Amino acid sequence: MANEEEGEVRARTFAALRPVCTRLLELATKQPDECAVVLDALQQVLKRQPVWGLRACMDYVLFPIVLLLDASVACRANTSLRTGHQRLIVGDKVAEGVLACLKLVLESCPCNSVLQMTSLLKKLTAAAMLSPSEASEEFRHHVVMCLRSLFQALQSCGSSSCSCKHVLLSPFTILKQNPSVLYEGYTFNENIQEDFLAEEFTTVEYSALEKCPLGCLQALDMAPAIGHLLSLLLQVHVHSSL
Repeated sequence: MANEEEGEVRARTFAALRPVCTRLLELATKQPDECAVVLDALQQVLKRQPVWGLRACMDYVLFPIVLLLDASVACRANTSLRTGHQRLIVGDKVAEGVLACLKLVLESCPCNSVLQMTSLLKKLTAAAMLSPSEASEEFRHHVVMCLRSLFQALQSCGSSSCSCKHVLLSPFTILKQNPSVLYEGYTFNENIQEDFLAEEFTTVEYSALEKCPLGCLQALDMAPAIGHLLSLLLQVHVHSSL
């Protein structure tokens, strides 16, 4: 896409998003329970925008959505998360609308930096940690859908030495499969050794992990966080199937 055409798409998308995002931000900080209609309107606007336009405006549209997500989690948590959000009580309809909008954004817009990805993961993990007594089943289901959209939208970077080129199954694929099937996928194969020796290896460029969200997820430092997230997803999966 030519630079001039990209600029026009970005301008049209921003013009469509600006009124509804501005109104959403106004209500989010004063009357969050009146955001339901605006969130419905935002969903319709997001569905009509081209992918490239949404990606250019990702940070802009995420700002009011994430603000409401923080308030939604804080007013439901029976912890110190309530601090700073005591006046913002977000009802289930609004909270679910927030997550529906976030899902639409994440489906079209892969995280463009490690900082953005880790920030969203932190917020969604806090939402996933809410117990069934704190949040509705629909709310927790929407959280899992947002996490799935976030992971599935991630793309490999341009570096041939980044570990993002060796991505395994996503946690959502794993949860849907029979454990015996997964085990069979890792059983010994006589051809593995030959393929292993024939493969051309390159040195992993660890500095690239700081710029590549997908590569960052495979870093050893991320293992505890990913393990914790998988545990939460499994708990939500079990509760939803009861």
